[in-house]
Amino acid sequence: MSTSTFECNVAYSVLVNKGLSIDHSDVLSFAEMWEGIRRGSSHPHEFAPYVSDCQILSGSGNRFSRRLTLADGAVHTASGSFLDQDVVIAEGLHVEAITTASGAKTTWFVSRDGSPGSNEDTDIVLNAVYELKMSDVTPGSDQANQITRDYSALALKACRDGIETIREWKRQGRLEKFRVEREAGRVYEGP
Repeated sequence: MSTSTFECNVAYSVLVNKGLSIDHSDVLSFAEMWEGIRRGSSHPHEFAPYVSDCQILSGSGNRFSRRLTLADGAVHTASGSFLDQDVVIAEGLHVEAITTASGAKTTWFVSRDGSPGSNEDTDIVLNAVYELKMSDVTPGSDQANQITRDYSALALKACRDGIETIREWKRQGRLEKFRVEREAGRVYEGP
C-alpha cells in the first residue's frame, strides 16, 4: 500500500508601503526591507511569534543550518518542537529555508512593483512562499483541509506582521544597527 504526502502550497504578496506617502517616516525602502528579511533568517524568533528560539547549527553568512524551537501558534507542529532547516540567502533576492526532515520550503523575497511610474525603491512588495509537506496527513481529509485553512491564514499573517516588525525595527533604530553590525562582521544582539 502506498502512502501519499500531503502538500499545502501557498504564496502571498503584500504591498509594503500601501497608503503611505513617499515622505512618511514609516516608509520602508527596498534596502531596509531586505535588511529586515535577512535579520529574520538568523533570528526568526524576533520576527515570527510562532518561533520561540533559533540556534545556528553550522555555517555562516549566506548559507547556514538552523534549529527552530516552535512556540504556540505554529499550525502543523506542537509548541516546543524542533525544526532543522538549511538556509540559503541570495543577497538582495531571497531567503530560502528548507526543512531537512520533510523538504518543506519557505521562501521570502522583496520585489519591486514594476508598474509605469512606480518608485523602484519604495513601491515594493513582500512575497512569502510556503511549501508544506507532511507524510502523516491524508490528502483531501478533514485534517488536511483544516491545515490548509490554518496554514494559509498563518502565512498571510506572517507576511503582514513581518512588514510591521521591520517597520518597528526602523522606528527603534535597530534596523540600522543590524546593518552596521552585519557589515562589520558582527551580529547585533541588543534590544
